[in-house]
Amino acid sequence: MISSRDEDIEVGKHICSKNGLELTQITQAEPLHEFLIKNMPATVLWDADIKDPNDAVEKANFNKIGQTLVDHRVPPDRVFGIRNKNDDQTPFVFNSPSYSSLILRQFNPIAKNIFSMLAKCAVTNDPFGIEKYLPEGTVLQKIVIKNSDHRGPATEAVNNVLLKRGFNSRLSSSIAKAVDEMLMNAIFDAPIDAKNTRYRNSQLRTDVFDLKNREEVFLEIGTTDNYGIISVSDQFGSLERRLVLNRLQKDYQNMDYEVNEKIVGAGVGLYGILHSGLSLHFASKLGFKTEVFLFFPIVKNIKLLRNSFRFVSFFSPKNS
Repeated sequence: MISSRDEDIEVGKHICSKNGLELTQITQAEPLHEFLIKNMPATVLWDADIKDPNDAVEKANFNKIGQTLVDHRVPPDRVFGIRNKNDDQTPFVFNSPSYSSLILRQFNPIAKNIFSMLAKCAVTNDPFGIEKYLPEGTVLQKIVIKNSDHRGPATEAVNNVLLKRGFNSRLSSSIAKAVDEMLMNAIFDAPIDAKNTRYRNSQLRTDVFDLKNREEVFLEIGTTDNYGIISVSDQFGSLERRLVLNRLQKDYQNMDYEVNEKIVGAGVGLYGILHSGLSLHFASKLGFKTEVFLFFPIVKNIKLLRNSFRFVSFFSPKNS
């Protein structure tokens, strides 16, 4: 735990207790270096806030900590940056080579449990499967997309599920739009040929065609009393961390999240999804699969949504 904040320490203790880990608190680069020499592999929670950007000493320590993590080859999947909930700087997480996850300081019991499951998947190097992020026994609904035209009915099915759970129409519509974005990415952007060339990303998003064999896309929904997850997975694993960064850096702050299906390559609304208050978790392994998880709290309105847990993460599991 690289932090002196009480709330960070509290969530760190919770994560450790759930995963059989031991918490060690460090605030400077030199003791971090000594710790990592003796305790690799390590899982790191890092206060990634710079309170005063003009404070040269603070900024130097921050950069030195990041470089220490890189020098010791701590996998970015196992480093979680923590930032203040009022800092709308989500793309910042991907500008650092030292970590791939950003969690905001909105630590309620639901958030602590979700972050504990994320940490477990990072530690075990196995982030795939919606069931890993839900309580054991959670009932799952699964839809197999076998034609590009099935995207609309699948999105509508998601919207109906949410309405039955008591979501208001604006909130369910926001989540359904996000799912539509995820499906478009899986159908049009994910497929690659033997030369790793994307062969569908130049097509109009209104084109209709069958998804054969490996092109089939899978959508799963699981909900608890407190939160829900919708996952969309493809069988190519072509999503890159760099691509996610580029998309997150497109600033949709001052417009409602919309997708123009007539524009080639229109599926670029990842920042809009996050800005709406939803959370995203990416897991991608080239040649195997990409699975994108949309996390959302079970709430009645947009305001409660934005005040609940919020995070974004990208895991790239390595071969054991």
